[in-house]
Amino acid sequence: VLNQDGGARLMLRMLNLERLACLTYFDASFAQEEGLKSQCGMFSVMTDQEVVDRQVVGNLVEYESSTIRRVVRSTMAAESAALSKSLDRQLYLRLMVETLLYGQPELHDKDWRTELRIPGILVTDAKSLYDNLQKDGSLPAERQTLLDVLVAKDLVEQKCISIRWLPNAHQFADFLTKPEVVTPNLQIFLRQGILSL
Repeated sequence: VLNQDGGARLMLRMLNLERLACLTYFDASFAQEEGLKSQCGMFSVMTDQEVVDRQVVGNLVEYESSTIRRVVRSTMAAESAALSKSLDRQLYLRLMVETLLYGQPELHDKDWRTELRIPGILVTDAKSLYDNLQKDGSLPAERQTLLDVLVAKDLVEQKCISIRWLPNAHQFADFLTKPEVVTPNLQIFLRQGILSL
């Protein structure tokens, strides 16, 4: 929230700790930066699990915009790089929050990602990427893109994460990758903390 001095302050709203969910919006732009570089952005919110069904409050906990370091040759490759980075950041955030709430988990001899108590939802506006993660069918030709998609798809199938598609107007991370005006939905979230999928 901006104050009269031109500064900003982060407002944290009370959440039900028994119903926490981590929501991460991610986006990419392909070859739109200087030197034809690509950009990725992510925007993570701690919120209520009911965010999938109704309006709830949430708190912004992390956002980032950065150049994609590897060479990407397509929009799909840029989106998969953003997916990979956002997935890693979200898993770390969920593990950290769970450690604060429940103590350090036992990580021996099991895949800790399947044991997380706080659900994670990734949100994209890239329909082709969403379709690749939801269905069997054609897979990307680029090797690194294929690996990014297969890792995420495996986590979706194991129910470690879920993936949602939203149209561009509802994508909170869009302004982190493109020189666009902040969408009305993002403005409402930033001012009032209200969001819904």
